[in-house]
Amino acid sequence: MQTVGDVNPSRRGRAPFYLATGGVACALALLPVAFLAPVYSGESGSSSGTVATTDTLVGVNGLWVIWLLCIPVFLALAAWTGLHFRCARGSGWGTRVAWSSVALLWVFALIGSASVGFFLIPTALLLVVAAARTPSAGASLQGS
Repeated sequence: MQTVGDVNPSRRGRAPFYLATGGVACALALLPVAFLAPVYSGESGSSSGTVATTDTLVGVNGLWVIWLLCIPVFLALAAWTGLHFRCARGSGWGTRVAWSSVALLWVFALIGSASVGFFLIPTALLLVVAAARTPSAGASLQGS
């Protein structure tokens, strides 16, 4: 019998699921941004005057930078998978994988703070909140 304070167990994991999925989407969004967004600016002078220039992350650094941007995507997917195992099966392993991935994502953001690290903060924040709010499958059994 449900009391007034009980929450439907199938709904408890929805918000963390959407938050974690949003974190993965933010990490994936960095890949097209690396090709399209002008993140570098400069000026070049000529006899006709000064011309402002812009370039993308890939335009300045080359395609190898995409491999670096795959690291946060992999970490976000690992965190999402760990949180799924925690919510669906009560997995302690899933919890450790999720929090470890989130911690490594923060380290990656800190190391890359001079370039792309700043853009990883939304991903990391979404995954921290998702990890903190993800229920364990065993938690619903303990309360009944």
